[in-house]
Amino acid sequence: MHIFQRKKKHRSLHDYAQPDELLPVTAGLPTRRRRLYVVEGLPGTGKSTATKTLAAALMDRHRNVQFFDEGDPQHPADFERYDFPDFATEREMILTKWRDFANAPTKHATYVFNGVVLQNPVTEALMRFDVSEAECRDYVCEIADAIRPGNPLIIYLKTDDVRATLDHVSAERGDGWLQYVETYHTRNGYGLRNGLTGYDGYLACLEKRQETELKLLKYLGIDTVVLPEKPSREQLVALLDLPPRQ
Repeated sequence: MHIFQRKKKHRSLHDYAQPDELLPVTAGLPTRRRRLYVVEGLPGTGKSTATKTLAAALMDRHRNVQFFDEGDPQHPADFERYDFPDFATEREMILTKWRDFANAPTKHATYVFNGVVLQNPVTEALMRFDVSEAECRDYVCEIADAIRPGNPLIIYLKTDDVRATLDHVSAERGDGWLQYVETYHTRNGYGLRNGLTGYDGYLACLEKRQETELKLLKYLGIDTVVLPEKPSREQLVALLDLPPRQ
């Protein structure tokens, strides 16, 4: 089971895609139009709402939008299940899928993704496999290398109070979700090595994850924006007018 698969998949926005010529996702863009928006952040920071808001706003601008939530079995750049036997295997499989996504013929679309450039790679690399931060950085930077020609924008939703955010999302998602994520984080590499247990152990993992992900942003060589958790529609829509880096 995908480690964050707990919500109903929302694929209805796919129906708004309009026929267009077949081009690679990262085909040369003379107008430097963005082809990919990715929303990142910890659980409960509003990623799912933000991705849907961005997708709807892009459709309002008559863009051909392809929206994919985390864990979607039809996701072109992610896997529904993360059950790889070791880090080397997972890294190769994930990088291959990202490169295939970037190069495959596809409708000339704008993609909006939820949490697949940082969340899943960082969580698996650091928390499950307990690799070094340098190895994790190199891995995520390879993903960034694959998608860079598509002028992506990563929008990171930062919480200033990880405990309060976790308290809220735990109450919202229930004991089953909490038990699962606690077990995943505290009974794998990082949690075991640091003697982490229970709710506070999971909290410590989330604090480490956000710290690491924010550091990684400066290494990616792609456009990134940090917003406070649960941003307004106005804050998100304003990002659509940011020109890609030269």
